[in-house]
Amino acid sequence: MTVVHPGGIRTNIAKNTRRREHADERRFEHDTTKFDAALRMPPAKAAQQIADAVLRDRSRVVIGNDARMIDAIVRAFPAHYFKVLQPVFDPRKRFAERKSADQ
Repeated sequence: MTVVHPGGIRTNIAKNTRRREHADERRFEHDTTKFDAALRMPPAKAAQQIADAVLRDRSRVVIGNDARMIDAIVRAFPAHYFKVLQPVFDPRKRFAERKSADQ
């Protein structure tokens, strides 16, 4: 068995996502475009890496530089990785930290 840890694979996941009924259309489009820009690896390249890992009987494969970075942080800070990564994934938190640093 091979466990796959994918990063930003360039698929239509952002374009096909559902949105809340009352979501702001402009913000939704902005967020979708921003998310889509982070999807860098072509699906065929990811599929090849996955197939290679399965054929080599590897227990896990981490796909993409972004996934490797997150994996390294999780391994370096197993008990606190969420605090390290939260500003990256939660812009409100990042803004609040930047604002408090300016004061």
